[in-house]
Formats: sequence, structure tokens, C-alpha cells
Amino acid sequence: METAVEHQDEDDVSQAGGIKSWANAPVEKALKLFAVLPTVSKEVALKVAEQLPEIRKMATKALSGMEKAHKRTLKANEESQKHVHHAYQDIRDVLKGELKEEDMTFDQKKEIYDLLMDTGKQQFAKDSENKRALDTWLKTAGVVAVAALAVCVVLAGAKNVVDEA
Repeated sequence: METAVEHQDEDDVSQAGGIKSWANAPVEKALKLFAVLPTVSKEVALKVAEQLPEIRKMATKALSGMEKAHKRTLKANEESQKHVHHAYQDIRDVLKGELKEEDMTFDQKKEIYDLLMDTGKQQFAKDSENKRALDTWLKTAGVVAVAALAVCVVLAGAKNVVDEA
């Protein structure tokens, strides 16, 4: 049984997806369009499939933008981490200098050793926190990349089905 066709042509489909131009369509709008595709005729689906190069360009542009943002984020993170580690090292250097004082009691030296240990623990915790944040960012970027690839694969498959029909 054939479903009712709600959209008469590719322009109607584009409007339903809120897309004025495939060349500048944001990913969110393209996803809205893909939800409309099951309601179109074979002829309209073929016309939409002809837009595949533009859709592929759009996905490539989105991934390229993500890659640039990812590189900037990693660079900024690297610089931030350097500052944090330098700050902890500066604190340890000051504490080590204090340990060279000869007139310190055992308790005073023990307190400095404890502070040295605390800075090491804090630095380790900060490093672990940073790694978790990077892991979350990489997983998110991976999901988006896979979604963009899936869209291209689905559209290429849809084009092949329409071509065979």
C-alpha cells in the first residue's frame, strides 16, 4: 500500500525542511528534511537525491568546522594545562626552598612535606579531570562525525533505491 504523498516537488520538501539553499543549510535543518523524505514520491525523492553533492558538501563543511574547533580546543587546553602544571611546580619550588632552612622543627618540616604531597595529589586530580573532559569532547565529536557519515550513507542508499525503481 502506497503512503500519501504530502510534498509535491523538491522545493516543497526543502520548504518543509526549512531549507532555502542547500549550499548554506545548517545540519539541524538537513535533519528536519530527512524526516520529511518518507512522505515524497519517487520522482521527488530523485530530485532531492540530485542534491546529494550539496548535502555531502554541507556535511563535509560541518565536519571541517568541528575539526578546526577541536584543534583550537586542544591547543587552548594544552596551554591551560601548562599554566596549571607550572603553577604547581612554582609552589613546590617555594616549599622546597623553605625546607632548606636549618632552624625548622620536625613538625614544621613535616607540614611542608605534607603540603608538597598535597600539591602532587591536586595536580594529579586536575590532570585526571582534564583527561575526562577531553574524553567527553572526543566522544561527542565522534558521535557527530558518525551521524554526518550516516546521513551521507543513507542518502546515497536512497538515491540507489530510487535509481533502481
